[in-house]
Amino acid sequence: MASGDTLFVLTPQAYTPPGTLYATLDTVADGSTPTMSIPVLDFDGNSQNEGAEWFVTMPSSYNGGGLTFTYKYAMSGTVGHAVKLIFVANDFTDATSVLTEDLEIDGQTGVELIDDPSGTQNEFNMTAASGTLSHVNAGSPAVGAYMIIRAWREYNYNGGSGVNTDDLQLLAVHVKEA
Repeated sequence: MASGDTLFVLTPQAYTPPGTLYATLDTVADGSTPTMSIPVLDFDGNSQNEGAEWFVTMPSSYNGGGLTFTYKYAMSGTVGHAVKLIFVANDFTDATSVLTEDLEIDGQTGVELIDDPSGTQNEFNMTAASGTLSHVNAGSPAVGAYMIIRAWREYNYNGGSGVNTDDLQLLAVHVKEA
């Protein structure tokens, strides 16, 4: 695998909610007949930071680079202020072997990915920029490593234009090798 190649596409259906403060699996209906249900993870915009987690295995084609993130989303309302998701990752293959112990995800360095939504309710958006975690900041994974990737929305983020109180509806996270 080379830099820029896709490692994972993280979808709402494949997520695991953290024990508390989790994004909610939801759907958005399109305008067709019959309506199509589009799965999303709903991150609240006005109450608390919420998260989602994915458990993945590094593919055999992984070349030992960092992880680069982009995401696809919509907003539940028309506030056009910036939104922020924070991504962290950790290889817990070599962490404790007791699953009820601290698996060290909280100590990992995160990458913030900020984007300006269109301001149109339920309009498809994709982050204009990407954010990269170095190999070390991703837990120094190897091929076959069992990984956890966590995304958190900072609900009260003020990007200079004001706070976006709309719910962020996450459609997918694209993870490439840096």
